[in-house]
Amino acid sequence: MSFTERAADYTGKAGSWGNSNFTVYTTEAARMASAAARMMMAFNDGMRTLERVRNGGKQTVVVQRIEVKDNAQAVVAGSVVRKGRKGGGDGRL
Repeated sequence: MSFTERAADYTGKAGSWGNSNFTVYTTEAARMASAAARMMMAFNDGMRTLERVRNGGKQTVVVQRIEVKDNAQAVVAGSVVRKGRKGGGDGRL
């Protein structure tokens, strides 16, 4: 049984305020829900780490200074290449 299933089970057992074990069941439900959330965060962290390992985890930032005179217009553009994208196209934006 998973943590989320246990949390739902305890919530169902809690019933209403009149139940003598209401506090016990709701506390256990909260503990199970918290454990499930921690497990999901750990899984997501692992997946992000694996993605960084597979893709190299490299980022490049280019800073350029561009001056535009008064009443002038400027267009600044560069090329961006996507790596590892599946599908058609040449990978350029």
